Amino acid sequence: MRVIENKDLPALTAAADLLPRPFPLAFYLMLDAGARVGEVVQLPWSALVWKERPVAALTFAADITKRRTERIIPVSQRLALLIDRMWIGPCQNLGYAPCHFAMAPQPHAHPLTARTIQRKFAVLGRQAVNIHLTPHMLRHTFATRLLRASNLPTVQAALGHQRITTTQIYTHVSPDDMREAINDMR
Repeated sequence: MRVIENKDLPALTAAADLLPRPFPLAFYLMLDAGARVGEVVQLPWSALVWKERPVAALTFAADITKRRTERIIPVSQRLALLIDRMWIGPCQNLGYAPCHFAMAPQPHAHPLTARTIQRKFAVLGRQAVNIHLTPHMLRHTFATRLLRASNLPTVQAALGHQRITTTQIYTHVSPDDMREAINDMR
């Protein structure tokens, strides 16, 4: 399975919300912004917060993206609320600054590794919905959900792909999606 099924999303997101900081933020950066785990572990708070408020759009700087090109993604309301909840209270009180890594367990610590996040998500998936959850599945799920609401070029831009054929690998159309699209044709 490359995509999280719609029926599993509520239980999975509820379980992710209960994870210790900063794992929920990593989860939603992948699910709601299509971030790669390698990008997530390198994000500074300054990419998430501007003037003590969540940013309206995430900027994945060229130096942390796979293709070395900047990518800008609008922030979902759910992700903005999580950023606000994590930054305004706990992070500021612990002494985090915008230059610190968002995935760092302590202000001056190194960020979590991609492998640590992978292991945590595998356990989360097994416990919440009995699947082997990977960070890349969250990215595939983001792409598939975005395709339902938009078009392939939009998904391509959001994922930062150079070729649309690569983007097609990330999107998964279910028979229900196809049936709904056909029924909606006029």
